[in-house]
Amino acid sequence: MMQEKATPFYLRAIEIMPNFAAARCNLGTCYRYEGRTEEAIVQNQLALQANPLMVDPYTNLGNILKDLGRLDEAIVYYKKAIDLDPSNHIHYSNLGVRFSSLLSNSRML
Repeated sequence: MMQEKATPFYLRAIEIMPNFAAARCNLGTCYRYEGRTEEAIVQNQLALQANPLMVDPYTNLGNILKDLGRLDEAIVYYKKAIDLDPSNHIHYSNLGVRFSSLLSNSRML
């Protein structure tokens, strides 16, 4: 996998500059695709600590939480992505899909 090849470079970048939000965000994406979910969450949260105005970690956290079935939490992150980047259509699509999933789940009850 390409992510496994990229991971050491992100780790090195973070070693050199611990508050490098983009490297932490990208490392989180690598971890997600490697199945290292908890580590992916941590890296995206650290990216947000370093740069709370960076949109990608919010989207990434929304996607990870969606994958874990934690739809209510995912929606919070998707809404924050919209707040920061209201002209990006993908954020609205993500949020719409999550609300549809919630509606489907509530109908099954």
